[in-house]
Amino acid sequence: MIVNTYEQNVVDALSPLRDESPAPPRIDLATVMAEGRRRRRTVRLATAGGTLAAVTVVAVLVPLGVAAVRGSGPSTHPASTAAGTSARAVAPTSLTCTEQLLPVPDGVTKALVSGGDPTGKYLFGRSYPQRTGFHEQPLLWIDGVAHKIAIPGEDPTIGAVTSNGKAIGSSFNGDVETGYFVSDGKVTRLAGPKGSTATDLNSAGVIVGGRFGANGVSVPIMWKTPTSEPIDLRMPGPNWVGSATAINDDGTIVGEVSTSAHTVLSRTIVWQPDGSFQLIPLPTLAGVSGINSLLSFNLRGNVLIGEASVVTSQETAFYPLAYDLGTGKFTDLQHANLWVTGGNSQHWLAGEGIHNKPAIWTSGTGLVLLPTLTSKPDTGDQASFISEDGTIVAGQNTDRHGVIRAVEWRCH
Repeated sequence: MIVNTYEQNVVDALSPLRDESPAPPRIDLATVMAEGRRRRRTVRLATAGGTLAAVTVVAVLVPLGVAAVRGSGPSTHPASTAAGTSARAVAPTSLTCTEQLLPVPDGVTKALVSGGDPTGKYLFGRSYPQRTGFHEQPLLWIDGVAHKIAIPGEDPTIGAVTSNGKAIGSSFNGDVETGYFVSDGKVTRLAGPKGSTATDLNSAGVIVGGRFGANGVSVPIMWKTPTSEPIDLRMPGPNWVGSATAINDDGTIVGEVSTSAHTVLSRTIVWQPDGSFQLIPLPTLAGVSGINSLLSFNLRGNVLIGEASVVTSQETAFYPLAYDLGTGKFTDLQHANLWVTGGNSQHWLAGEGIHNKPAIWTSGTGLVLLPTLTSKPDTGDQASFISEDGTIVAGQNTDRHGVIRAVEWRCH
């Protein structure tokens, strides 16, 4: 169980940014925790008044017997496994992981990785060319080589990439967010009304996200192609709000919805390719009572990685889990002892373990604390991505100068 007290978490999370210049309301908390949880970044669309967004962001900010050594040298990537497939039928009983810095253009040091495609060939994140203020440069690493992506606007970011190298991103103009499609380095604005933004795409180029509807609340949408106008997805009721957050290659879409813009409780919804939908039921977990919210933040094939929570007026307790879209079964992952930021279809998890150390977890190895750049990791040092075969892990580390660096771990 992971317990979160809202006010203290805000103080703890923002403390590393006190030397930065004053920030807009969408303060770049990615320098504290990984940006890779694109679901978290866009759940704020679900409310007009900001209540749900505030609670959700705070939830992210809590700092979430295996050999591990640090390596050096250029990044080399083995032949990639197919997206959505598993290279290991059985979880390993041991893992050895080595760490290396990822290259960053223009001599910039401050950078992080927030996600990647299932194979690990493509990783995405941002660099921070200036020490103060908010000047972000979206990056796409292809086989370990960094490429700058010219997304216009303020707070530009990449949100997802497929195994064929197509990506989506977003940025702000004032308080209005806009979505973009990225292909072969070319950035194209997505069609749609003001405030339409993308959260994920599949290999066929179908894109999902959300738009602001009446009264500023969010409506889940889908672009059938990168050049088409978005269409609204069906909702359980007339007052429900939310956003589509993930799509797999067969066209199944996952989203986060709430009964209204005035509740902090979320439910996970699944839209089938034919447009029909179902709400995933709240899970029953051993030793846990009062579960009243469910969030999913990682979709690999038919497996969702997410968390159930017990939300009260004082605190929120989180319980990591997996859900199989095919069987409708939950897998309780509380024993992982990890603040989870991502995972794969084998239920292997990435995140932050004890003592602020980046970590991964498998059912065979248990918790694997990854090597770090210093002997004293800082809040927010974490693994934000794990490939489908588990050999490539990526995220961020704080170096001895207190600068967050984009890193990759190779595990075998």
